[in-house]
Amino acid sequence: MRAATTLLGAGVTADELAPAVSAGLVAITDDRLDFRHPLMRSAIRQAARPTRLQEAHTALADALVDDPDRHIWHHAAASSGPDEAIAAGLDAAATRAVRRGGVEAAVAALERAAQLTPDPSARAARLLRAAELATELGRRDTVAHLLREVAPLELTVSLRARMTWIEDVFDDGIRDPAEGAVQLADRAEEEAVAGEVDLALRLLWAAAQRCFWSELGDGVRRRVAAAADTVPCDPRDPRLLAVLAFAAPIDRGSTVVERLVPLPMPDGDAPAARLLGNAAMAVGAFDVALAVHTAAAAQLRAQGRIGLLARTLLSQANSAVHLGDLPTAIPAAAEATRLAEETSQPNLLALGQAYEAATAALRGHHDDADRLAAAAELAAVPVAARPVLATVQLARGLSALGTGRYSDAFDEFRRLFDRADPAFHLGHRCSAICFVSESAAFAGRQDEVRAIVAEMESEGMRTPSPALQAGLRFARAVLAPDPDAEPLFAALLVELAGWPFARSRAQLAYGSWLRRQRRPAESRPLLRAARDTFDALGLVPWGERARQELRASGETSRRRPVDVGDRLTPQELQIARLAAAGLSNREIGERLYLSRRTISTHLYRIFPKLGVSSRADLGAVIGDGTVT
Repeated sequence: MRAATTLLGAGVTADELAPAVSAGLVAITDDRLDFRHPLMRSAIRQAARPTRLQEAHTALADALVDDPDRHIWHHAAASSGPDEAIAAGLDAAATRAVRRGGVEAAVAALERAAQLTPDPSARAARLLRAAELATELGRRDTVAHLLREVAPLELTVSLRARMTWIEDVFDDGIRDPAEGAVQLADRAEEEAVAGEVDLALRLLWAAAQRCFWSELGDGVRRRVAAAADTVPCDPRDPRLLAVLAFAAPIDRGSTVVERLVPLPMPDGDAPAARLLGNAAMAVGAFDVALAVHTAAAAQLRAQGRIGLLARTLLSQANSAVHLGDLPTAIPAAAEATRLAEETSQPNLLALGQAYEAATAALRGHHDDADRLAAAAELAAVPVAARPVLATVQLARGLSALGTGRYSDAFDEFRRLFDRADPAFHLGHRCSAICFVSESAAFAGRQDEVRAIVAEMESEGMRTPSPALQAGLRFARAVLAPDPDAEPLFAALLVELAGWPFARSRAQLAYGSWLRRQRRPAESRPLLRAARDTFDALGLVPWGERARQELRASGETSRRRPVDVGDRLTPQELQIARLAAAGLSNREIGERLYLSRRTISTHLYRIFPKLGVSSRADLGAVIGDGTVT
């Protein structure tokens, strides 16, 4: 501060500042002056002449040469017209901000850089980069404002393609899926030939999203995948793998799985990690996807990229649902729904509600599951958002299956396999084959499901999707004639060692089969193991099914302990866990993008629900996972 006043030719001494310090207007720390109240700072700025402000910013810029970001910002504030040198400095500051996770600062730097850029094409490029980053923050209004600034400028073909991609981000290309996907693939090939690899992959990701959200047919899917083959990039680039997995999960499943499994997560690059997790999720490698998305979500949360965070949490919830990991799935789905609403992403909001319905079904909260599924379906039907409709059917099927309404469950699940049904989804059906076969077996409708299994066996010859392969092994066991069933069940339990939800359901099915074969003593160890796993996972309806089978085998079963999740809403459960981990209300609020007052209100409700009176008691209850 003193260095800057000296450069202005008006050096300020400590004695001259003493009255202001005594009056509590400013504070002096070493060589730094801070205004005690922002209104005072604002008043002084407003009272100063424009020329005097420019002189002050110039002096501060010259005094801050060792701090490149503050140096260039003061130069920009002193500038009264276009200046490419200052614009380039702000551009570089934006790049540094992104590297350290300061995406919001990068958007501001690029917008100011664009204002100072004399060349219209370069100005448009900087505005579009700012808009791209604003999409990651979930700032729809900011994106719209920046695109309005771009609209009157003369754009190159590449810049216009980039603008098209940005315009698609919030609606996932549902407006014009089929034609748009082909056009994007064509444009991506052109950009790849021109050496614009990053833009080509972005355009292809937009095309692949259309394939994921809509059913465009094999021809369009293959066109997008073929265009991806022309991009000169690392064959294990997470962006390329995500494109192939979303556009052609069956045709290119082998390629993705082969390149995916040994691939380490991109270090510190949360957007790339998110795409890697998406690729794993789309080909049914849910264990890999869950680990990658969990790490990516932590990074995106710290960087404030809530637009990307909402999407990542949805993918995390998807994998966790299929693995039966309710402690992860419940808060992820609930927070994703809230963030999607706050960032005006209606398709993601509906998808979040569908996953909340699925977690409610797994917990045995069937009224909540019905309500959430209906809300998601209402939003998804008009735009034919297939992932939402498929997840709605998954939730409804899980609700019916968990409560032993096997025939109803079969009717819900089989819609995912009917190409004429709006709930048909090429990828989602791969992870549902185990459910549709299980419900058919218990409902005595084996003949009706065989055509579905036969089709998926054919698909299984084309892709090593872990979820599909595990589901097919499950189907073979539960649908086998009695003379062939036992060795298939025994092999299945070994093969599902890393899939606790599927394995415990296999134990339940195998134990039930043994009991029906009048071998109750052999059935009980399997049924007990299934019961205990279901209880540990919080899968209440399946635990009750295992207890019923045990009773039918002649063994009484202890009651399931009450889990904390039974008494708390998803958001309360998330807050309780963070509080139990020692985080303050302020820290919890910062992590969840909620106010401290909101956190305090939630804790006020949580304590009596769990019968505790302090954070220390809360830690003990949450750590144990049960309440009495």
